Amino acid sequence: MANGSFTPKLVEPGWFRRWTQDGLDLIRRQPLAFFISFLCMLGIALMPQSIFYVAISILEMSWIFSLLRSADCTQSVFHIFYNCLKSIALVMRDLSLVFLLVGIVISVLFSFSSSVVSIMHGGAHLLHPNDRWLHQATWVKTLFDGTQLDQSGTATPIVPIMVFVCMSIGYSGFMHVIAYAVKVSYSNYAPTITFLLLGAAPGFMTAPAHGLATPWVTVVLACLMAVINFILIIAAYFYGRETIDGNKENSKALSGVTAGKRNRIFAGA
Repeated sequence: MANGSFTPKLVEPGWFRRWTQDGLDLIRRQPLAFFISFLCMLGIALMPQSIFYVAISILEMSWIFSLLRSADCTQSVFHIFYNCLKSIALVMRDLSLVFLLVGIVISVLFSFSSSVVSIMHGGAHLLHPNDRWLHQATWVKTLFDGTQLDQSGTATPIVPIMVFVCMSIGYSGFMHVIAYAVKVSYSNYAPTITFLLLGAAPGFMTAPAHGLATPWVTVVLACLMAVINFILIIAAYFYGRETIDGNKENSKALSGVTAGKRNRIFAGA
């Protein structure tokens, strides 16, 4: 990967049905582990994330990738996650810096454009926050904003594939890893376009949440965003597994005894 000769493997036809079946198969092998992980993602969304949202999103991806790999092999999820921790930390550092710089630029441009528009309209405030949204319970707004931030990492397949590369091959520098991810995404346009369309869906939930702004609508939309984020992370795992590892099928399900032992390892027993 350190050179420019990398040629990504192509996703074979039938990928949507194959990934759906494989995803359900792996979830059935460790249903409690996946359910607890999903609940933890919702719990994390309730915490103020500030500038750490990129790091949190990458950690969530890494954990779900580790859980999927654990369900697909005989290793403990903790063993897989721990072995990849150094590479995860390096890509987390670089992506956090990139997102921070981009965020600063966007904030400056937005402030400048808002000032110009305000001056053109005699200093009038053009944007009026929705009163119903402002009067929402703090935890409801935090949950919605938190799930939206968490999903920003999976809005495109680039970041998840970068994380998968680091966990599967190792970290060899930011430019190499992002070039790897871009080549994979560009060479497989059908899953990439599908990923982008699904990743854009949460962006259309802000207006209903702020406009309708009843607590139950906001909570339902937040949970829906979390589900979409979870699905995209699982899809990214199969995307990376097929194009990077060259493996398009799950391993055979383990025996009940072995699976029971592995579930006890996850539970810490």
